[in-house]
Amino acid sequence: MENNVKEQFQVSPSFLFFLIHSVQVGVGMLGFQRYIVKGGGHDAWISVIASGLAVSVLFWMCFYVLKRENTDVIEIHRLYFGKWIGNLFNIILCLYFFSFAITIYRTYIEVLQVWMFPRLTTWSISLIYLPLIYYIISGGFRVITGIAFFGVVLPLPLFFSLFYPLSLGEVNNILPILDHSFGELFTSFKTMTFSYLGFESILFFYPYIKNGPSSYKWGQAGLLFTTILYTFLTIVTFVYFSQGQLFKNDLADAHNG
Repeated sequence: MENNVKEQFQVSPSFLFFLIHSVQVGVGMLGFQRYIVKGGGHDAWISVIASGLAVSVLFWMCFYVLKRENTDVIEIHRLYFGKWIGNLFNIILCLYFFSFAITIYRTYIEVLQVWMFPRLTTWSISLIYLPLIYYIISGGFRVITGIAFFGVVLPLPLFFSLFYPLSLGEVNNILPILDHSFGELFTSFKTMTFSYLGFESILFFYPYIKNGPSSYKWGQAGLLFTTILYTFLTIVTFVYFSQGQLFKNDLADAHNG
């Protein structure tokens, strides 16, 4: 199928790295460790790697279909299932992405309320950011890609700040390795999968990538970088905090809630 998106609206294949990584990493980084530790304990970092590998396989499956049809998921649904059933699947998929976006947006507002503006109401913060979101989206896909690029590059130096708590940590907190059952690791695996969501957005914007098939390696590179970042952050957290401290914080949040 021919790609009808004009080249002036497309971006270079290398930008898929930033698009994939930026959509996966966000406010969830601030607390996912407390949830995955409930299953695999100090071995939960293994589930982080396993989840990243599983997502890489799913990304390959998505890309295989996109590459073969050379269009987005909207047209693929209509092509494979017909107009009515295909549009029904499209509506379901749109509702999924809408609920996903609302969840992320609400979590971001909650972070602002907890850490910066505890007296501000949810609706007042929303009124401030919604026009900005609309302005970015109305600028087109190239503007969104630019935001994704800076969203990855600008916070990147903060990565090196993780070495400080790592130097103060206790390696014995993550030993012995493989001390939990497969079922416990799978519990952490399922929990961690939510933090990797967002890669499936390529099903929509694939036609906006120049020479789409050549962008596959960049997409996988973005997934790999996300996996490395999450794994390193998990290890730093488990080394710096004991399991008892992580559980204590979780219970305190539950009590305050």
